[in-house]
Amino acid sequence: MIKKCKRLLCGLLAGICAAAVLPTFSAGAEMIRTAVGQRGDLTQNGSIDIGDVTILEQSLIYNGIQLDQLTVKGWDGEERSMAYYADLNADGCVNAVDLTLIKRAALGLYEPEIIYAEHEDEDCITPPISQLYPSLRSQGKNMLLMLVVEFPDCKFSQNYTTEEIYQTSFSPGNPEDPAYPLESVIGYYERSSYGALTMNAEIYRYTARYNSTDYVYMDASGNYWANSTQLLDELMTDMDNEIDFTRYDVNGDKIMDTILLSVADTASDDGWWPCSGQYRGDNLYDGIKPGNIILGNTAPSDKIEYNSTWIHELGHGMGLPDYYKYQNAADDWEGLHGQAGWEMMDDARFDMCAFSKLMLGWYKPSQIHVYTGGTQVYNLKSSQAEGNCIIIPRYDLNGFFSEFMVIEYATIEGNNPNWWGKFDNGGIRVLHAEASRFGLMFQYENYSRMYDPSNSKQRVLRLANDAEGGGFFRSGDIIDGRISGFHWYDRNGYQTVETGISISVGDLENGKYTVMISQS
Repeated sequence: MIKKCKRLLCGLLAGICAAAVLPTFSAGAEMIRTAVGQRGDLTQNGSIDIGDVTILEQSLIYNGIQLDQLTVKGWDGEERSMAYYADLNADGCVNAVDLTLIKRAALGLYEPEIIYAEHEDEDCITPPISQLYPSLRSQGKNMLLMLVVEFPDCKFSQNYTTEEIYQTSFSPGNPEDPAYPLESVIGYYERSSYGALTMNAEIYRYTARYNSTDYVYMDASGNYWANSTQLLDELMTDMDNEIDFTRYDVNGDKIMDTILLSVADTASDDGWWPCSGQYRGDNLYDGIKPGNIILGNTAPSDKIEYNSTWIHELGHGMGLPDYYKYQNAADDWEGLHGQAGWEMMDDARFDMCAFSKLMLGWYKPSQIHVYTGGTQVYNLKSSQAEGNCIIIPRYDLNGFFSEFMVIEYATIEGNNPNWWGKFDNGGIRVLHAEASRFGLMFQYENYSRMYDPSNSKQRVLRLANDAEGGGFFRSGDIIDGRISGFHWYDRNGYQTVETGISISVGDLENGKYTVMISQS
């Protein structure tokens, strides 16, 4: 739901586990051939020169250098021994023949070959969130049903053709669009998922039988809600001969994956505000039952807000909760603060964070690095360019339904625009996740009875340095027990238990941050 997000933000914008234990999906992996360096370039500095000759000569003639004990970073960023690059004739051993060839190469009389490594392209992990049985899957191609609805008492503020509405949300991604990165639901999700997910839709129009107020009711707490099940039953009955509803059950479970109800923007926010929920009726249409219903009442002409609604609520359809606060949040509703706190499921703006992407299954096994103790060094690329993250588990990961820290390098690429200068240039952020399950939901999500309404105790997701303002960490920064939220939850639900871990942020070189994790 983005009721608070819409009211507070629309004006602002207008003005790793081991591979063996991570299950994977999809239809078979392809072989990938990657250039990893040139033979003879022992130092991998881009040229074969007297330095390379001297190193090989020292090793072979004087036995002064053990090439297999010296490592160098190849073109693909992986560390390999110098001996790997010293086999110029590719006969499986390093000897005098190679020394002759490297001397000739240094003089420009011989051109060594490029070394290629062939490996299987990995499939993405099975989405952990699939264990919560969401209506909408988070991998592959989804076909959504969008129903554009007007009422006798309120129409759209402008006349929009069906094609205009489709182009607003489901045209291909376009970085040149002024609304980028919210220029397209398709574009946003393809970028955020690294191509693992595609959203598309088919659109139909409908005029309801009754006035908009006839579908709204008030609950015991005085909150207004739209009875989307009543509206949907009416609509699907009237349009049964026009629409083949089975087209929108992509996974074949006899439940329609997700229906988007785009109602007239003149419909009151008392009941018609954006939200996501399940169909509560018993009717079947073409033998299948409606599933997740997403409601929005924004004008398609407000492209950023219109698409933001669908993107955020589709995150709910795939099983993600809101990260912002529901209760006691009048003056501070944000769940993640500061520059590092921008996230689609918190602010309905910017990219999804590493925790969201992990739960939705958008990472490959080798991209999830799990800290297992001692001192370990990692290289993190931009999460907006390539999937990768570091996990620091408290206990057993339990399929990622547990308590852990997530480290990622976020940048202003992809779905992270530098709107208002709020994201700055990005950096390292550390997220504290408490993703334990409670039935078919997260134990500490806003709707769970285990959630603390004061917002002080366990939540599904926090920034480790939220109390310090939620900024990014950069070269030279240390994250340890001096950071307020870099602690585990105690038995009373507060972040007081020392992790016994220290994170050191190293240099940013060639688009990668070096991150060292050690036991303190």
